Amino acid sequence: MLVKEATKRVNAKDPPAYSILAWIYEGGMFVDQDINYAISLHKEFLALDVELPKSSVTATHEELAKLFKTQQNWLSVSKHAQYVFEILRLSLIKNMRLD
Repeated sequence: MLVKEATKRVNAKDPPAYSILAWIYEGGMFVDQDINYAISLHKEFLALDVELPKSSVTATHEELAKLFKTQQNWLSVSKHAQYVFEILRLSLIKNMRLD
């Protein structure tokens, strides 16, 4: 039921559904584990033509880095981890300026 509903919502381009369905396939809960499909869902989320919360985008890049690490795809790990590091760096600079 959860998989069916999440899939329906992904097909309707509902942003929160992407991470739910990716999480299900990443862990193999209620479905056969499929890391590549989980990665694909995260990428589709990032490519949605809607304004996404920066925190959700950052979390998705972090999740992609983790998934690519399991595949030992170091170039993709680096790409997605770099995004997260840059966001954290900018946040730290902003916070330091406020103090």
